[in-house]
Amino acid sequence: MSKDFKPGLAFRLGVLSVGSDDLKLLFTESKGANIYAGLHFELFKGKQKIALPPVVEKDTDGDGILDKYDKCPTVAGPAENEGCPWPDTDGDGVLDKDDKCPTVPGLKENDGCPKTNHSVAEEVTLSLKDILFNFGNATLRPESNDKLDAAAKIIQSSNGGTFLVIGHTDKKGNPAYNLKLSRERAAAVVKALEERGVSENQLKSKGLGSQEATVPVTASDAERQKDRRVEVKFVEGAEWEALI
Repeated sequence: MSKDFKPGLAFRLGVLSVGSDDLKLLFTESKGANIYAGLHFELFKGKQKIALPPVVEKDTDGDGILDKYDKCPTVAGPAENEGCPWPDTDGDGVLDKDDKCPTVPGLKENDGCPKTNHSVAEEVTLSLKDILFNFGNATLRPESNDKLDAAAKIIQSSNGGTFLVIGHTDKKGNPAYNLKLSRERAAAVVKALEERGVSENQLKSKGLGSQEATVPVTASDAERQKDRRVEVKFVEGAEWEALI
């Protein structure tokens, strides 16, 4: 170390500083010590960088689509519809994207469309298959009640469709008598359906007797049962108006 080396001492508090450039003289010859005091200022100090908190992307509705990309940010919806729920315009439980009749309430099993009245007639005919009457007259047997209940509900789902109930008999017996019996039985079915809530404006009846019977008169009673039936058809317009 050089003989000319002189250790110094300095103190700094904020911008104020006090010190000596000769530590030895400061403690042995205080009168000769070189003591200084001053103010310190930092010039051209650059801005200190402040760490910012990380940006959190919002997903208000929690549907997995960030608000900035979500066209319905407060209502959850699929990405396929840009974050919006699929609409159901007609309120039938079938979403518009799957609904072939989006503005008309319908059935899920019919792709959101209502049943056609022709299909309603087919269902009613099937429901009334094998309904029973007392022998030789038009009185419905109690065993037929469940079938009539089901048929009435089907017709009521048709939104006002108009239907013709047609009575048929087998070939056995007098044709005139069979025609009369078929008319009475068809009318009895109409009455029973109306009693179950079907509008009288939706139903008319007609009897055809044995005109459309196909099983020979010589066949067994069980075989001729096929011809003893009630059929329902959808009829509208001028054809409906022409019916008595």
